Amino acid sequence: MHQHALRYAAIPKATPSQIKKSELPAPSDEDIARTQTRLDKHNIAAMVDDQPWYHHTFSMMPSRPYIIYYQWDISLLNRMIIGIVGPRDMTSYGQKVLEEVFMHLPHYDVVTVSWLADGVDTTVHQLSIDKHIPTIAVLWWWFHHFFNSTRRQLIEQIVANGWLVLTEFKPQQEPTHYTFPQRNRIIAGLSQVLFIPEARKNSGSLITVDFAIQMHKPVYGAPSSIFSPQSQGIHDYMQRGSIRPIADIPERLDSIMPRMTQTTTQ
Repeated sequence: MHQHALRYAAIPKATPSQIKKSELPAPSDEDIARTQTRLDKHNIAAMVDDQPWYHHTFSMMPSRPYIIYYQWDISLLNRMIIGIVGPRDMTSYGQKVLEEVFMHLPHYDVVTVSWLADGVDTTVHQLSIDKHIPTIAVLWWWFHHFFNSTRRQLIEQIVANGWLVLTEFKPQQEPTHYTFPQRNRIIAGLSQVLFIPEARKNSGSLITVDFAIQMHKPVYGAPSSIFSPQSQGIHDYMQRGSIRPIADIPERLDSIMPRMTQTTTQ
């Protein structure tokens, strides 16, 4: 593994800029060995932005991540990716919208990406698994937090299918007020298209929408009742023209992503 990725993971208070500028002393051989063992145990690899194989998608993000740690198939980043995010307190309407979307998604050569939070996001990963659609989980903390959580089974299923789990955070990193927006920008950056089934006013999901707009990515939403608090955020963005409404899901999917070919289905 790249020495910068090992040093960043092994030094608790290291920042990417300090590692990049070599401003910190090297960790001990014991720390390096312990870190390498931890990464190897879970098949965690890394890419650093001064490597030739650092993926171009990350290079185009605002404040691009210096190091990305990941499990399994990084080549999924070369596929058509649809980001799907939404609130933790998903309504029955949001559930129906997602079920309708995933009824048609298997016909398309597409990868989903979300962030493994409760509600819409875990539903996206679970439906992807159920429909055999490759999915990418972007974490807002280090892997061990999720290995010890109720989401462990989802991660195990994603990894067992050979898909992708990634994070820019190191083992000692605690979630803070800025780790969530950092994760949101990665979701937006990886997505060629972003879909949001519902969102309240000031919903955290709308941060991802803002990043997608900043990156000139198309954003689609499912309009609901004007009286539904869980859709008021989407309606506000639709009125400004920032989110495009989806009225006919199959027709819209046909217009924004490639259908499966005989070759890709074999």
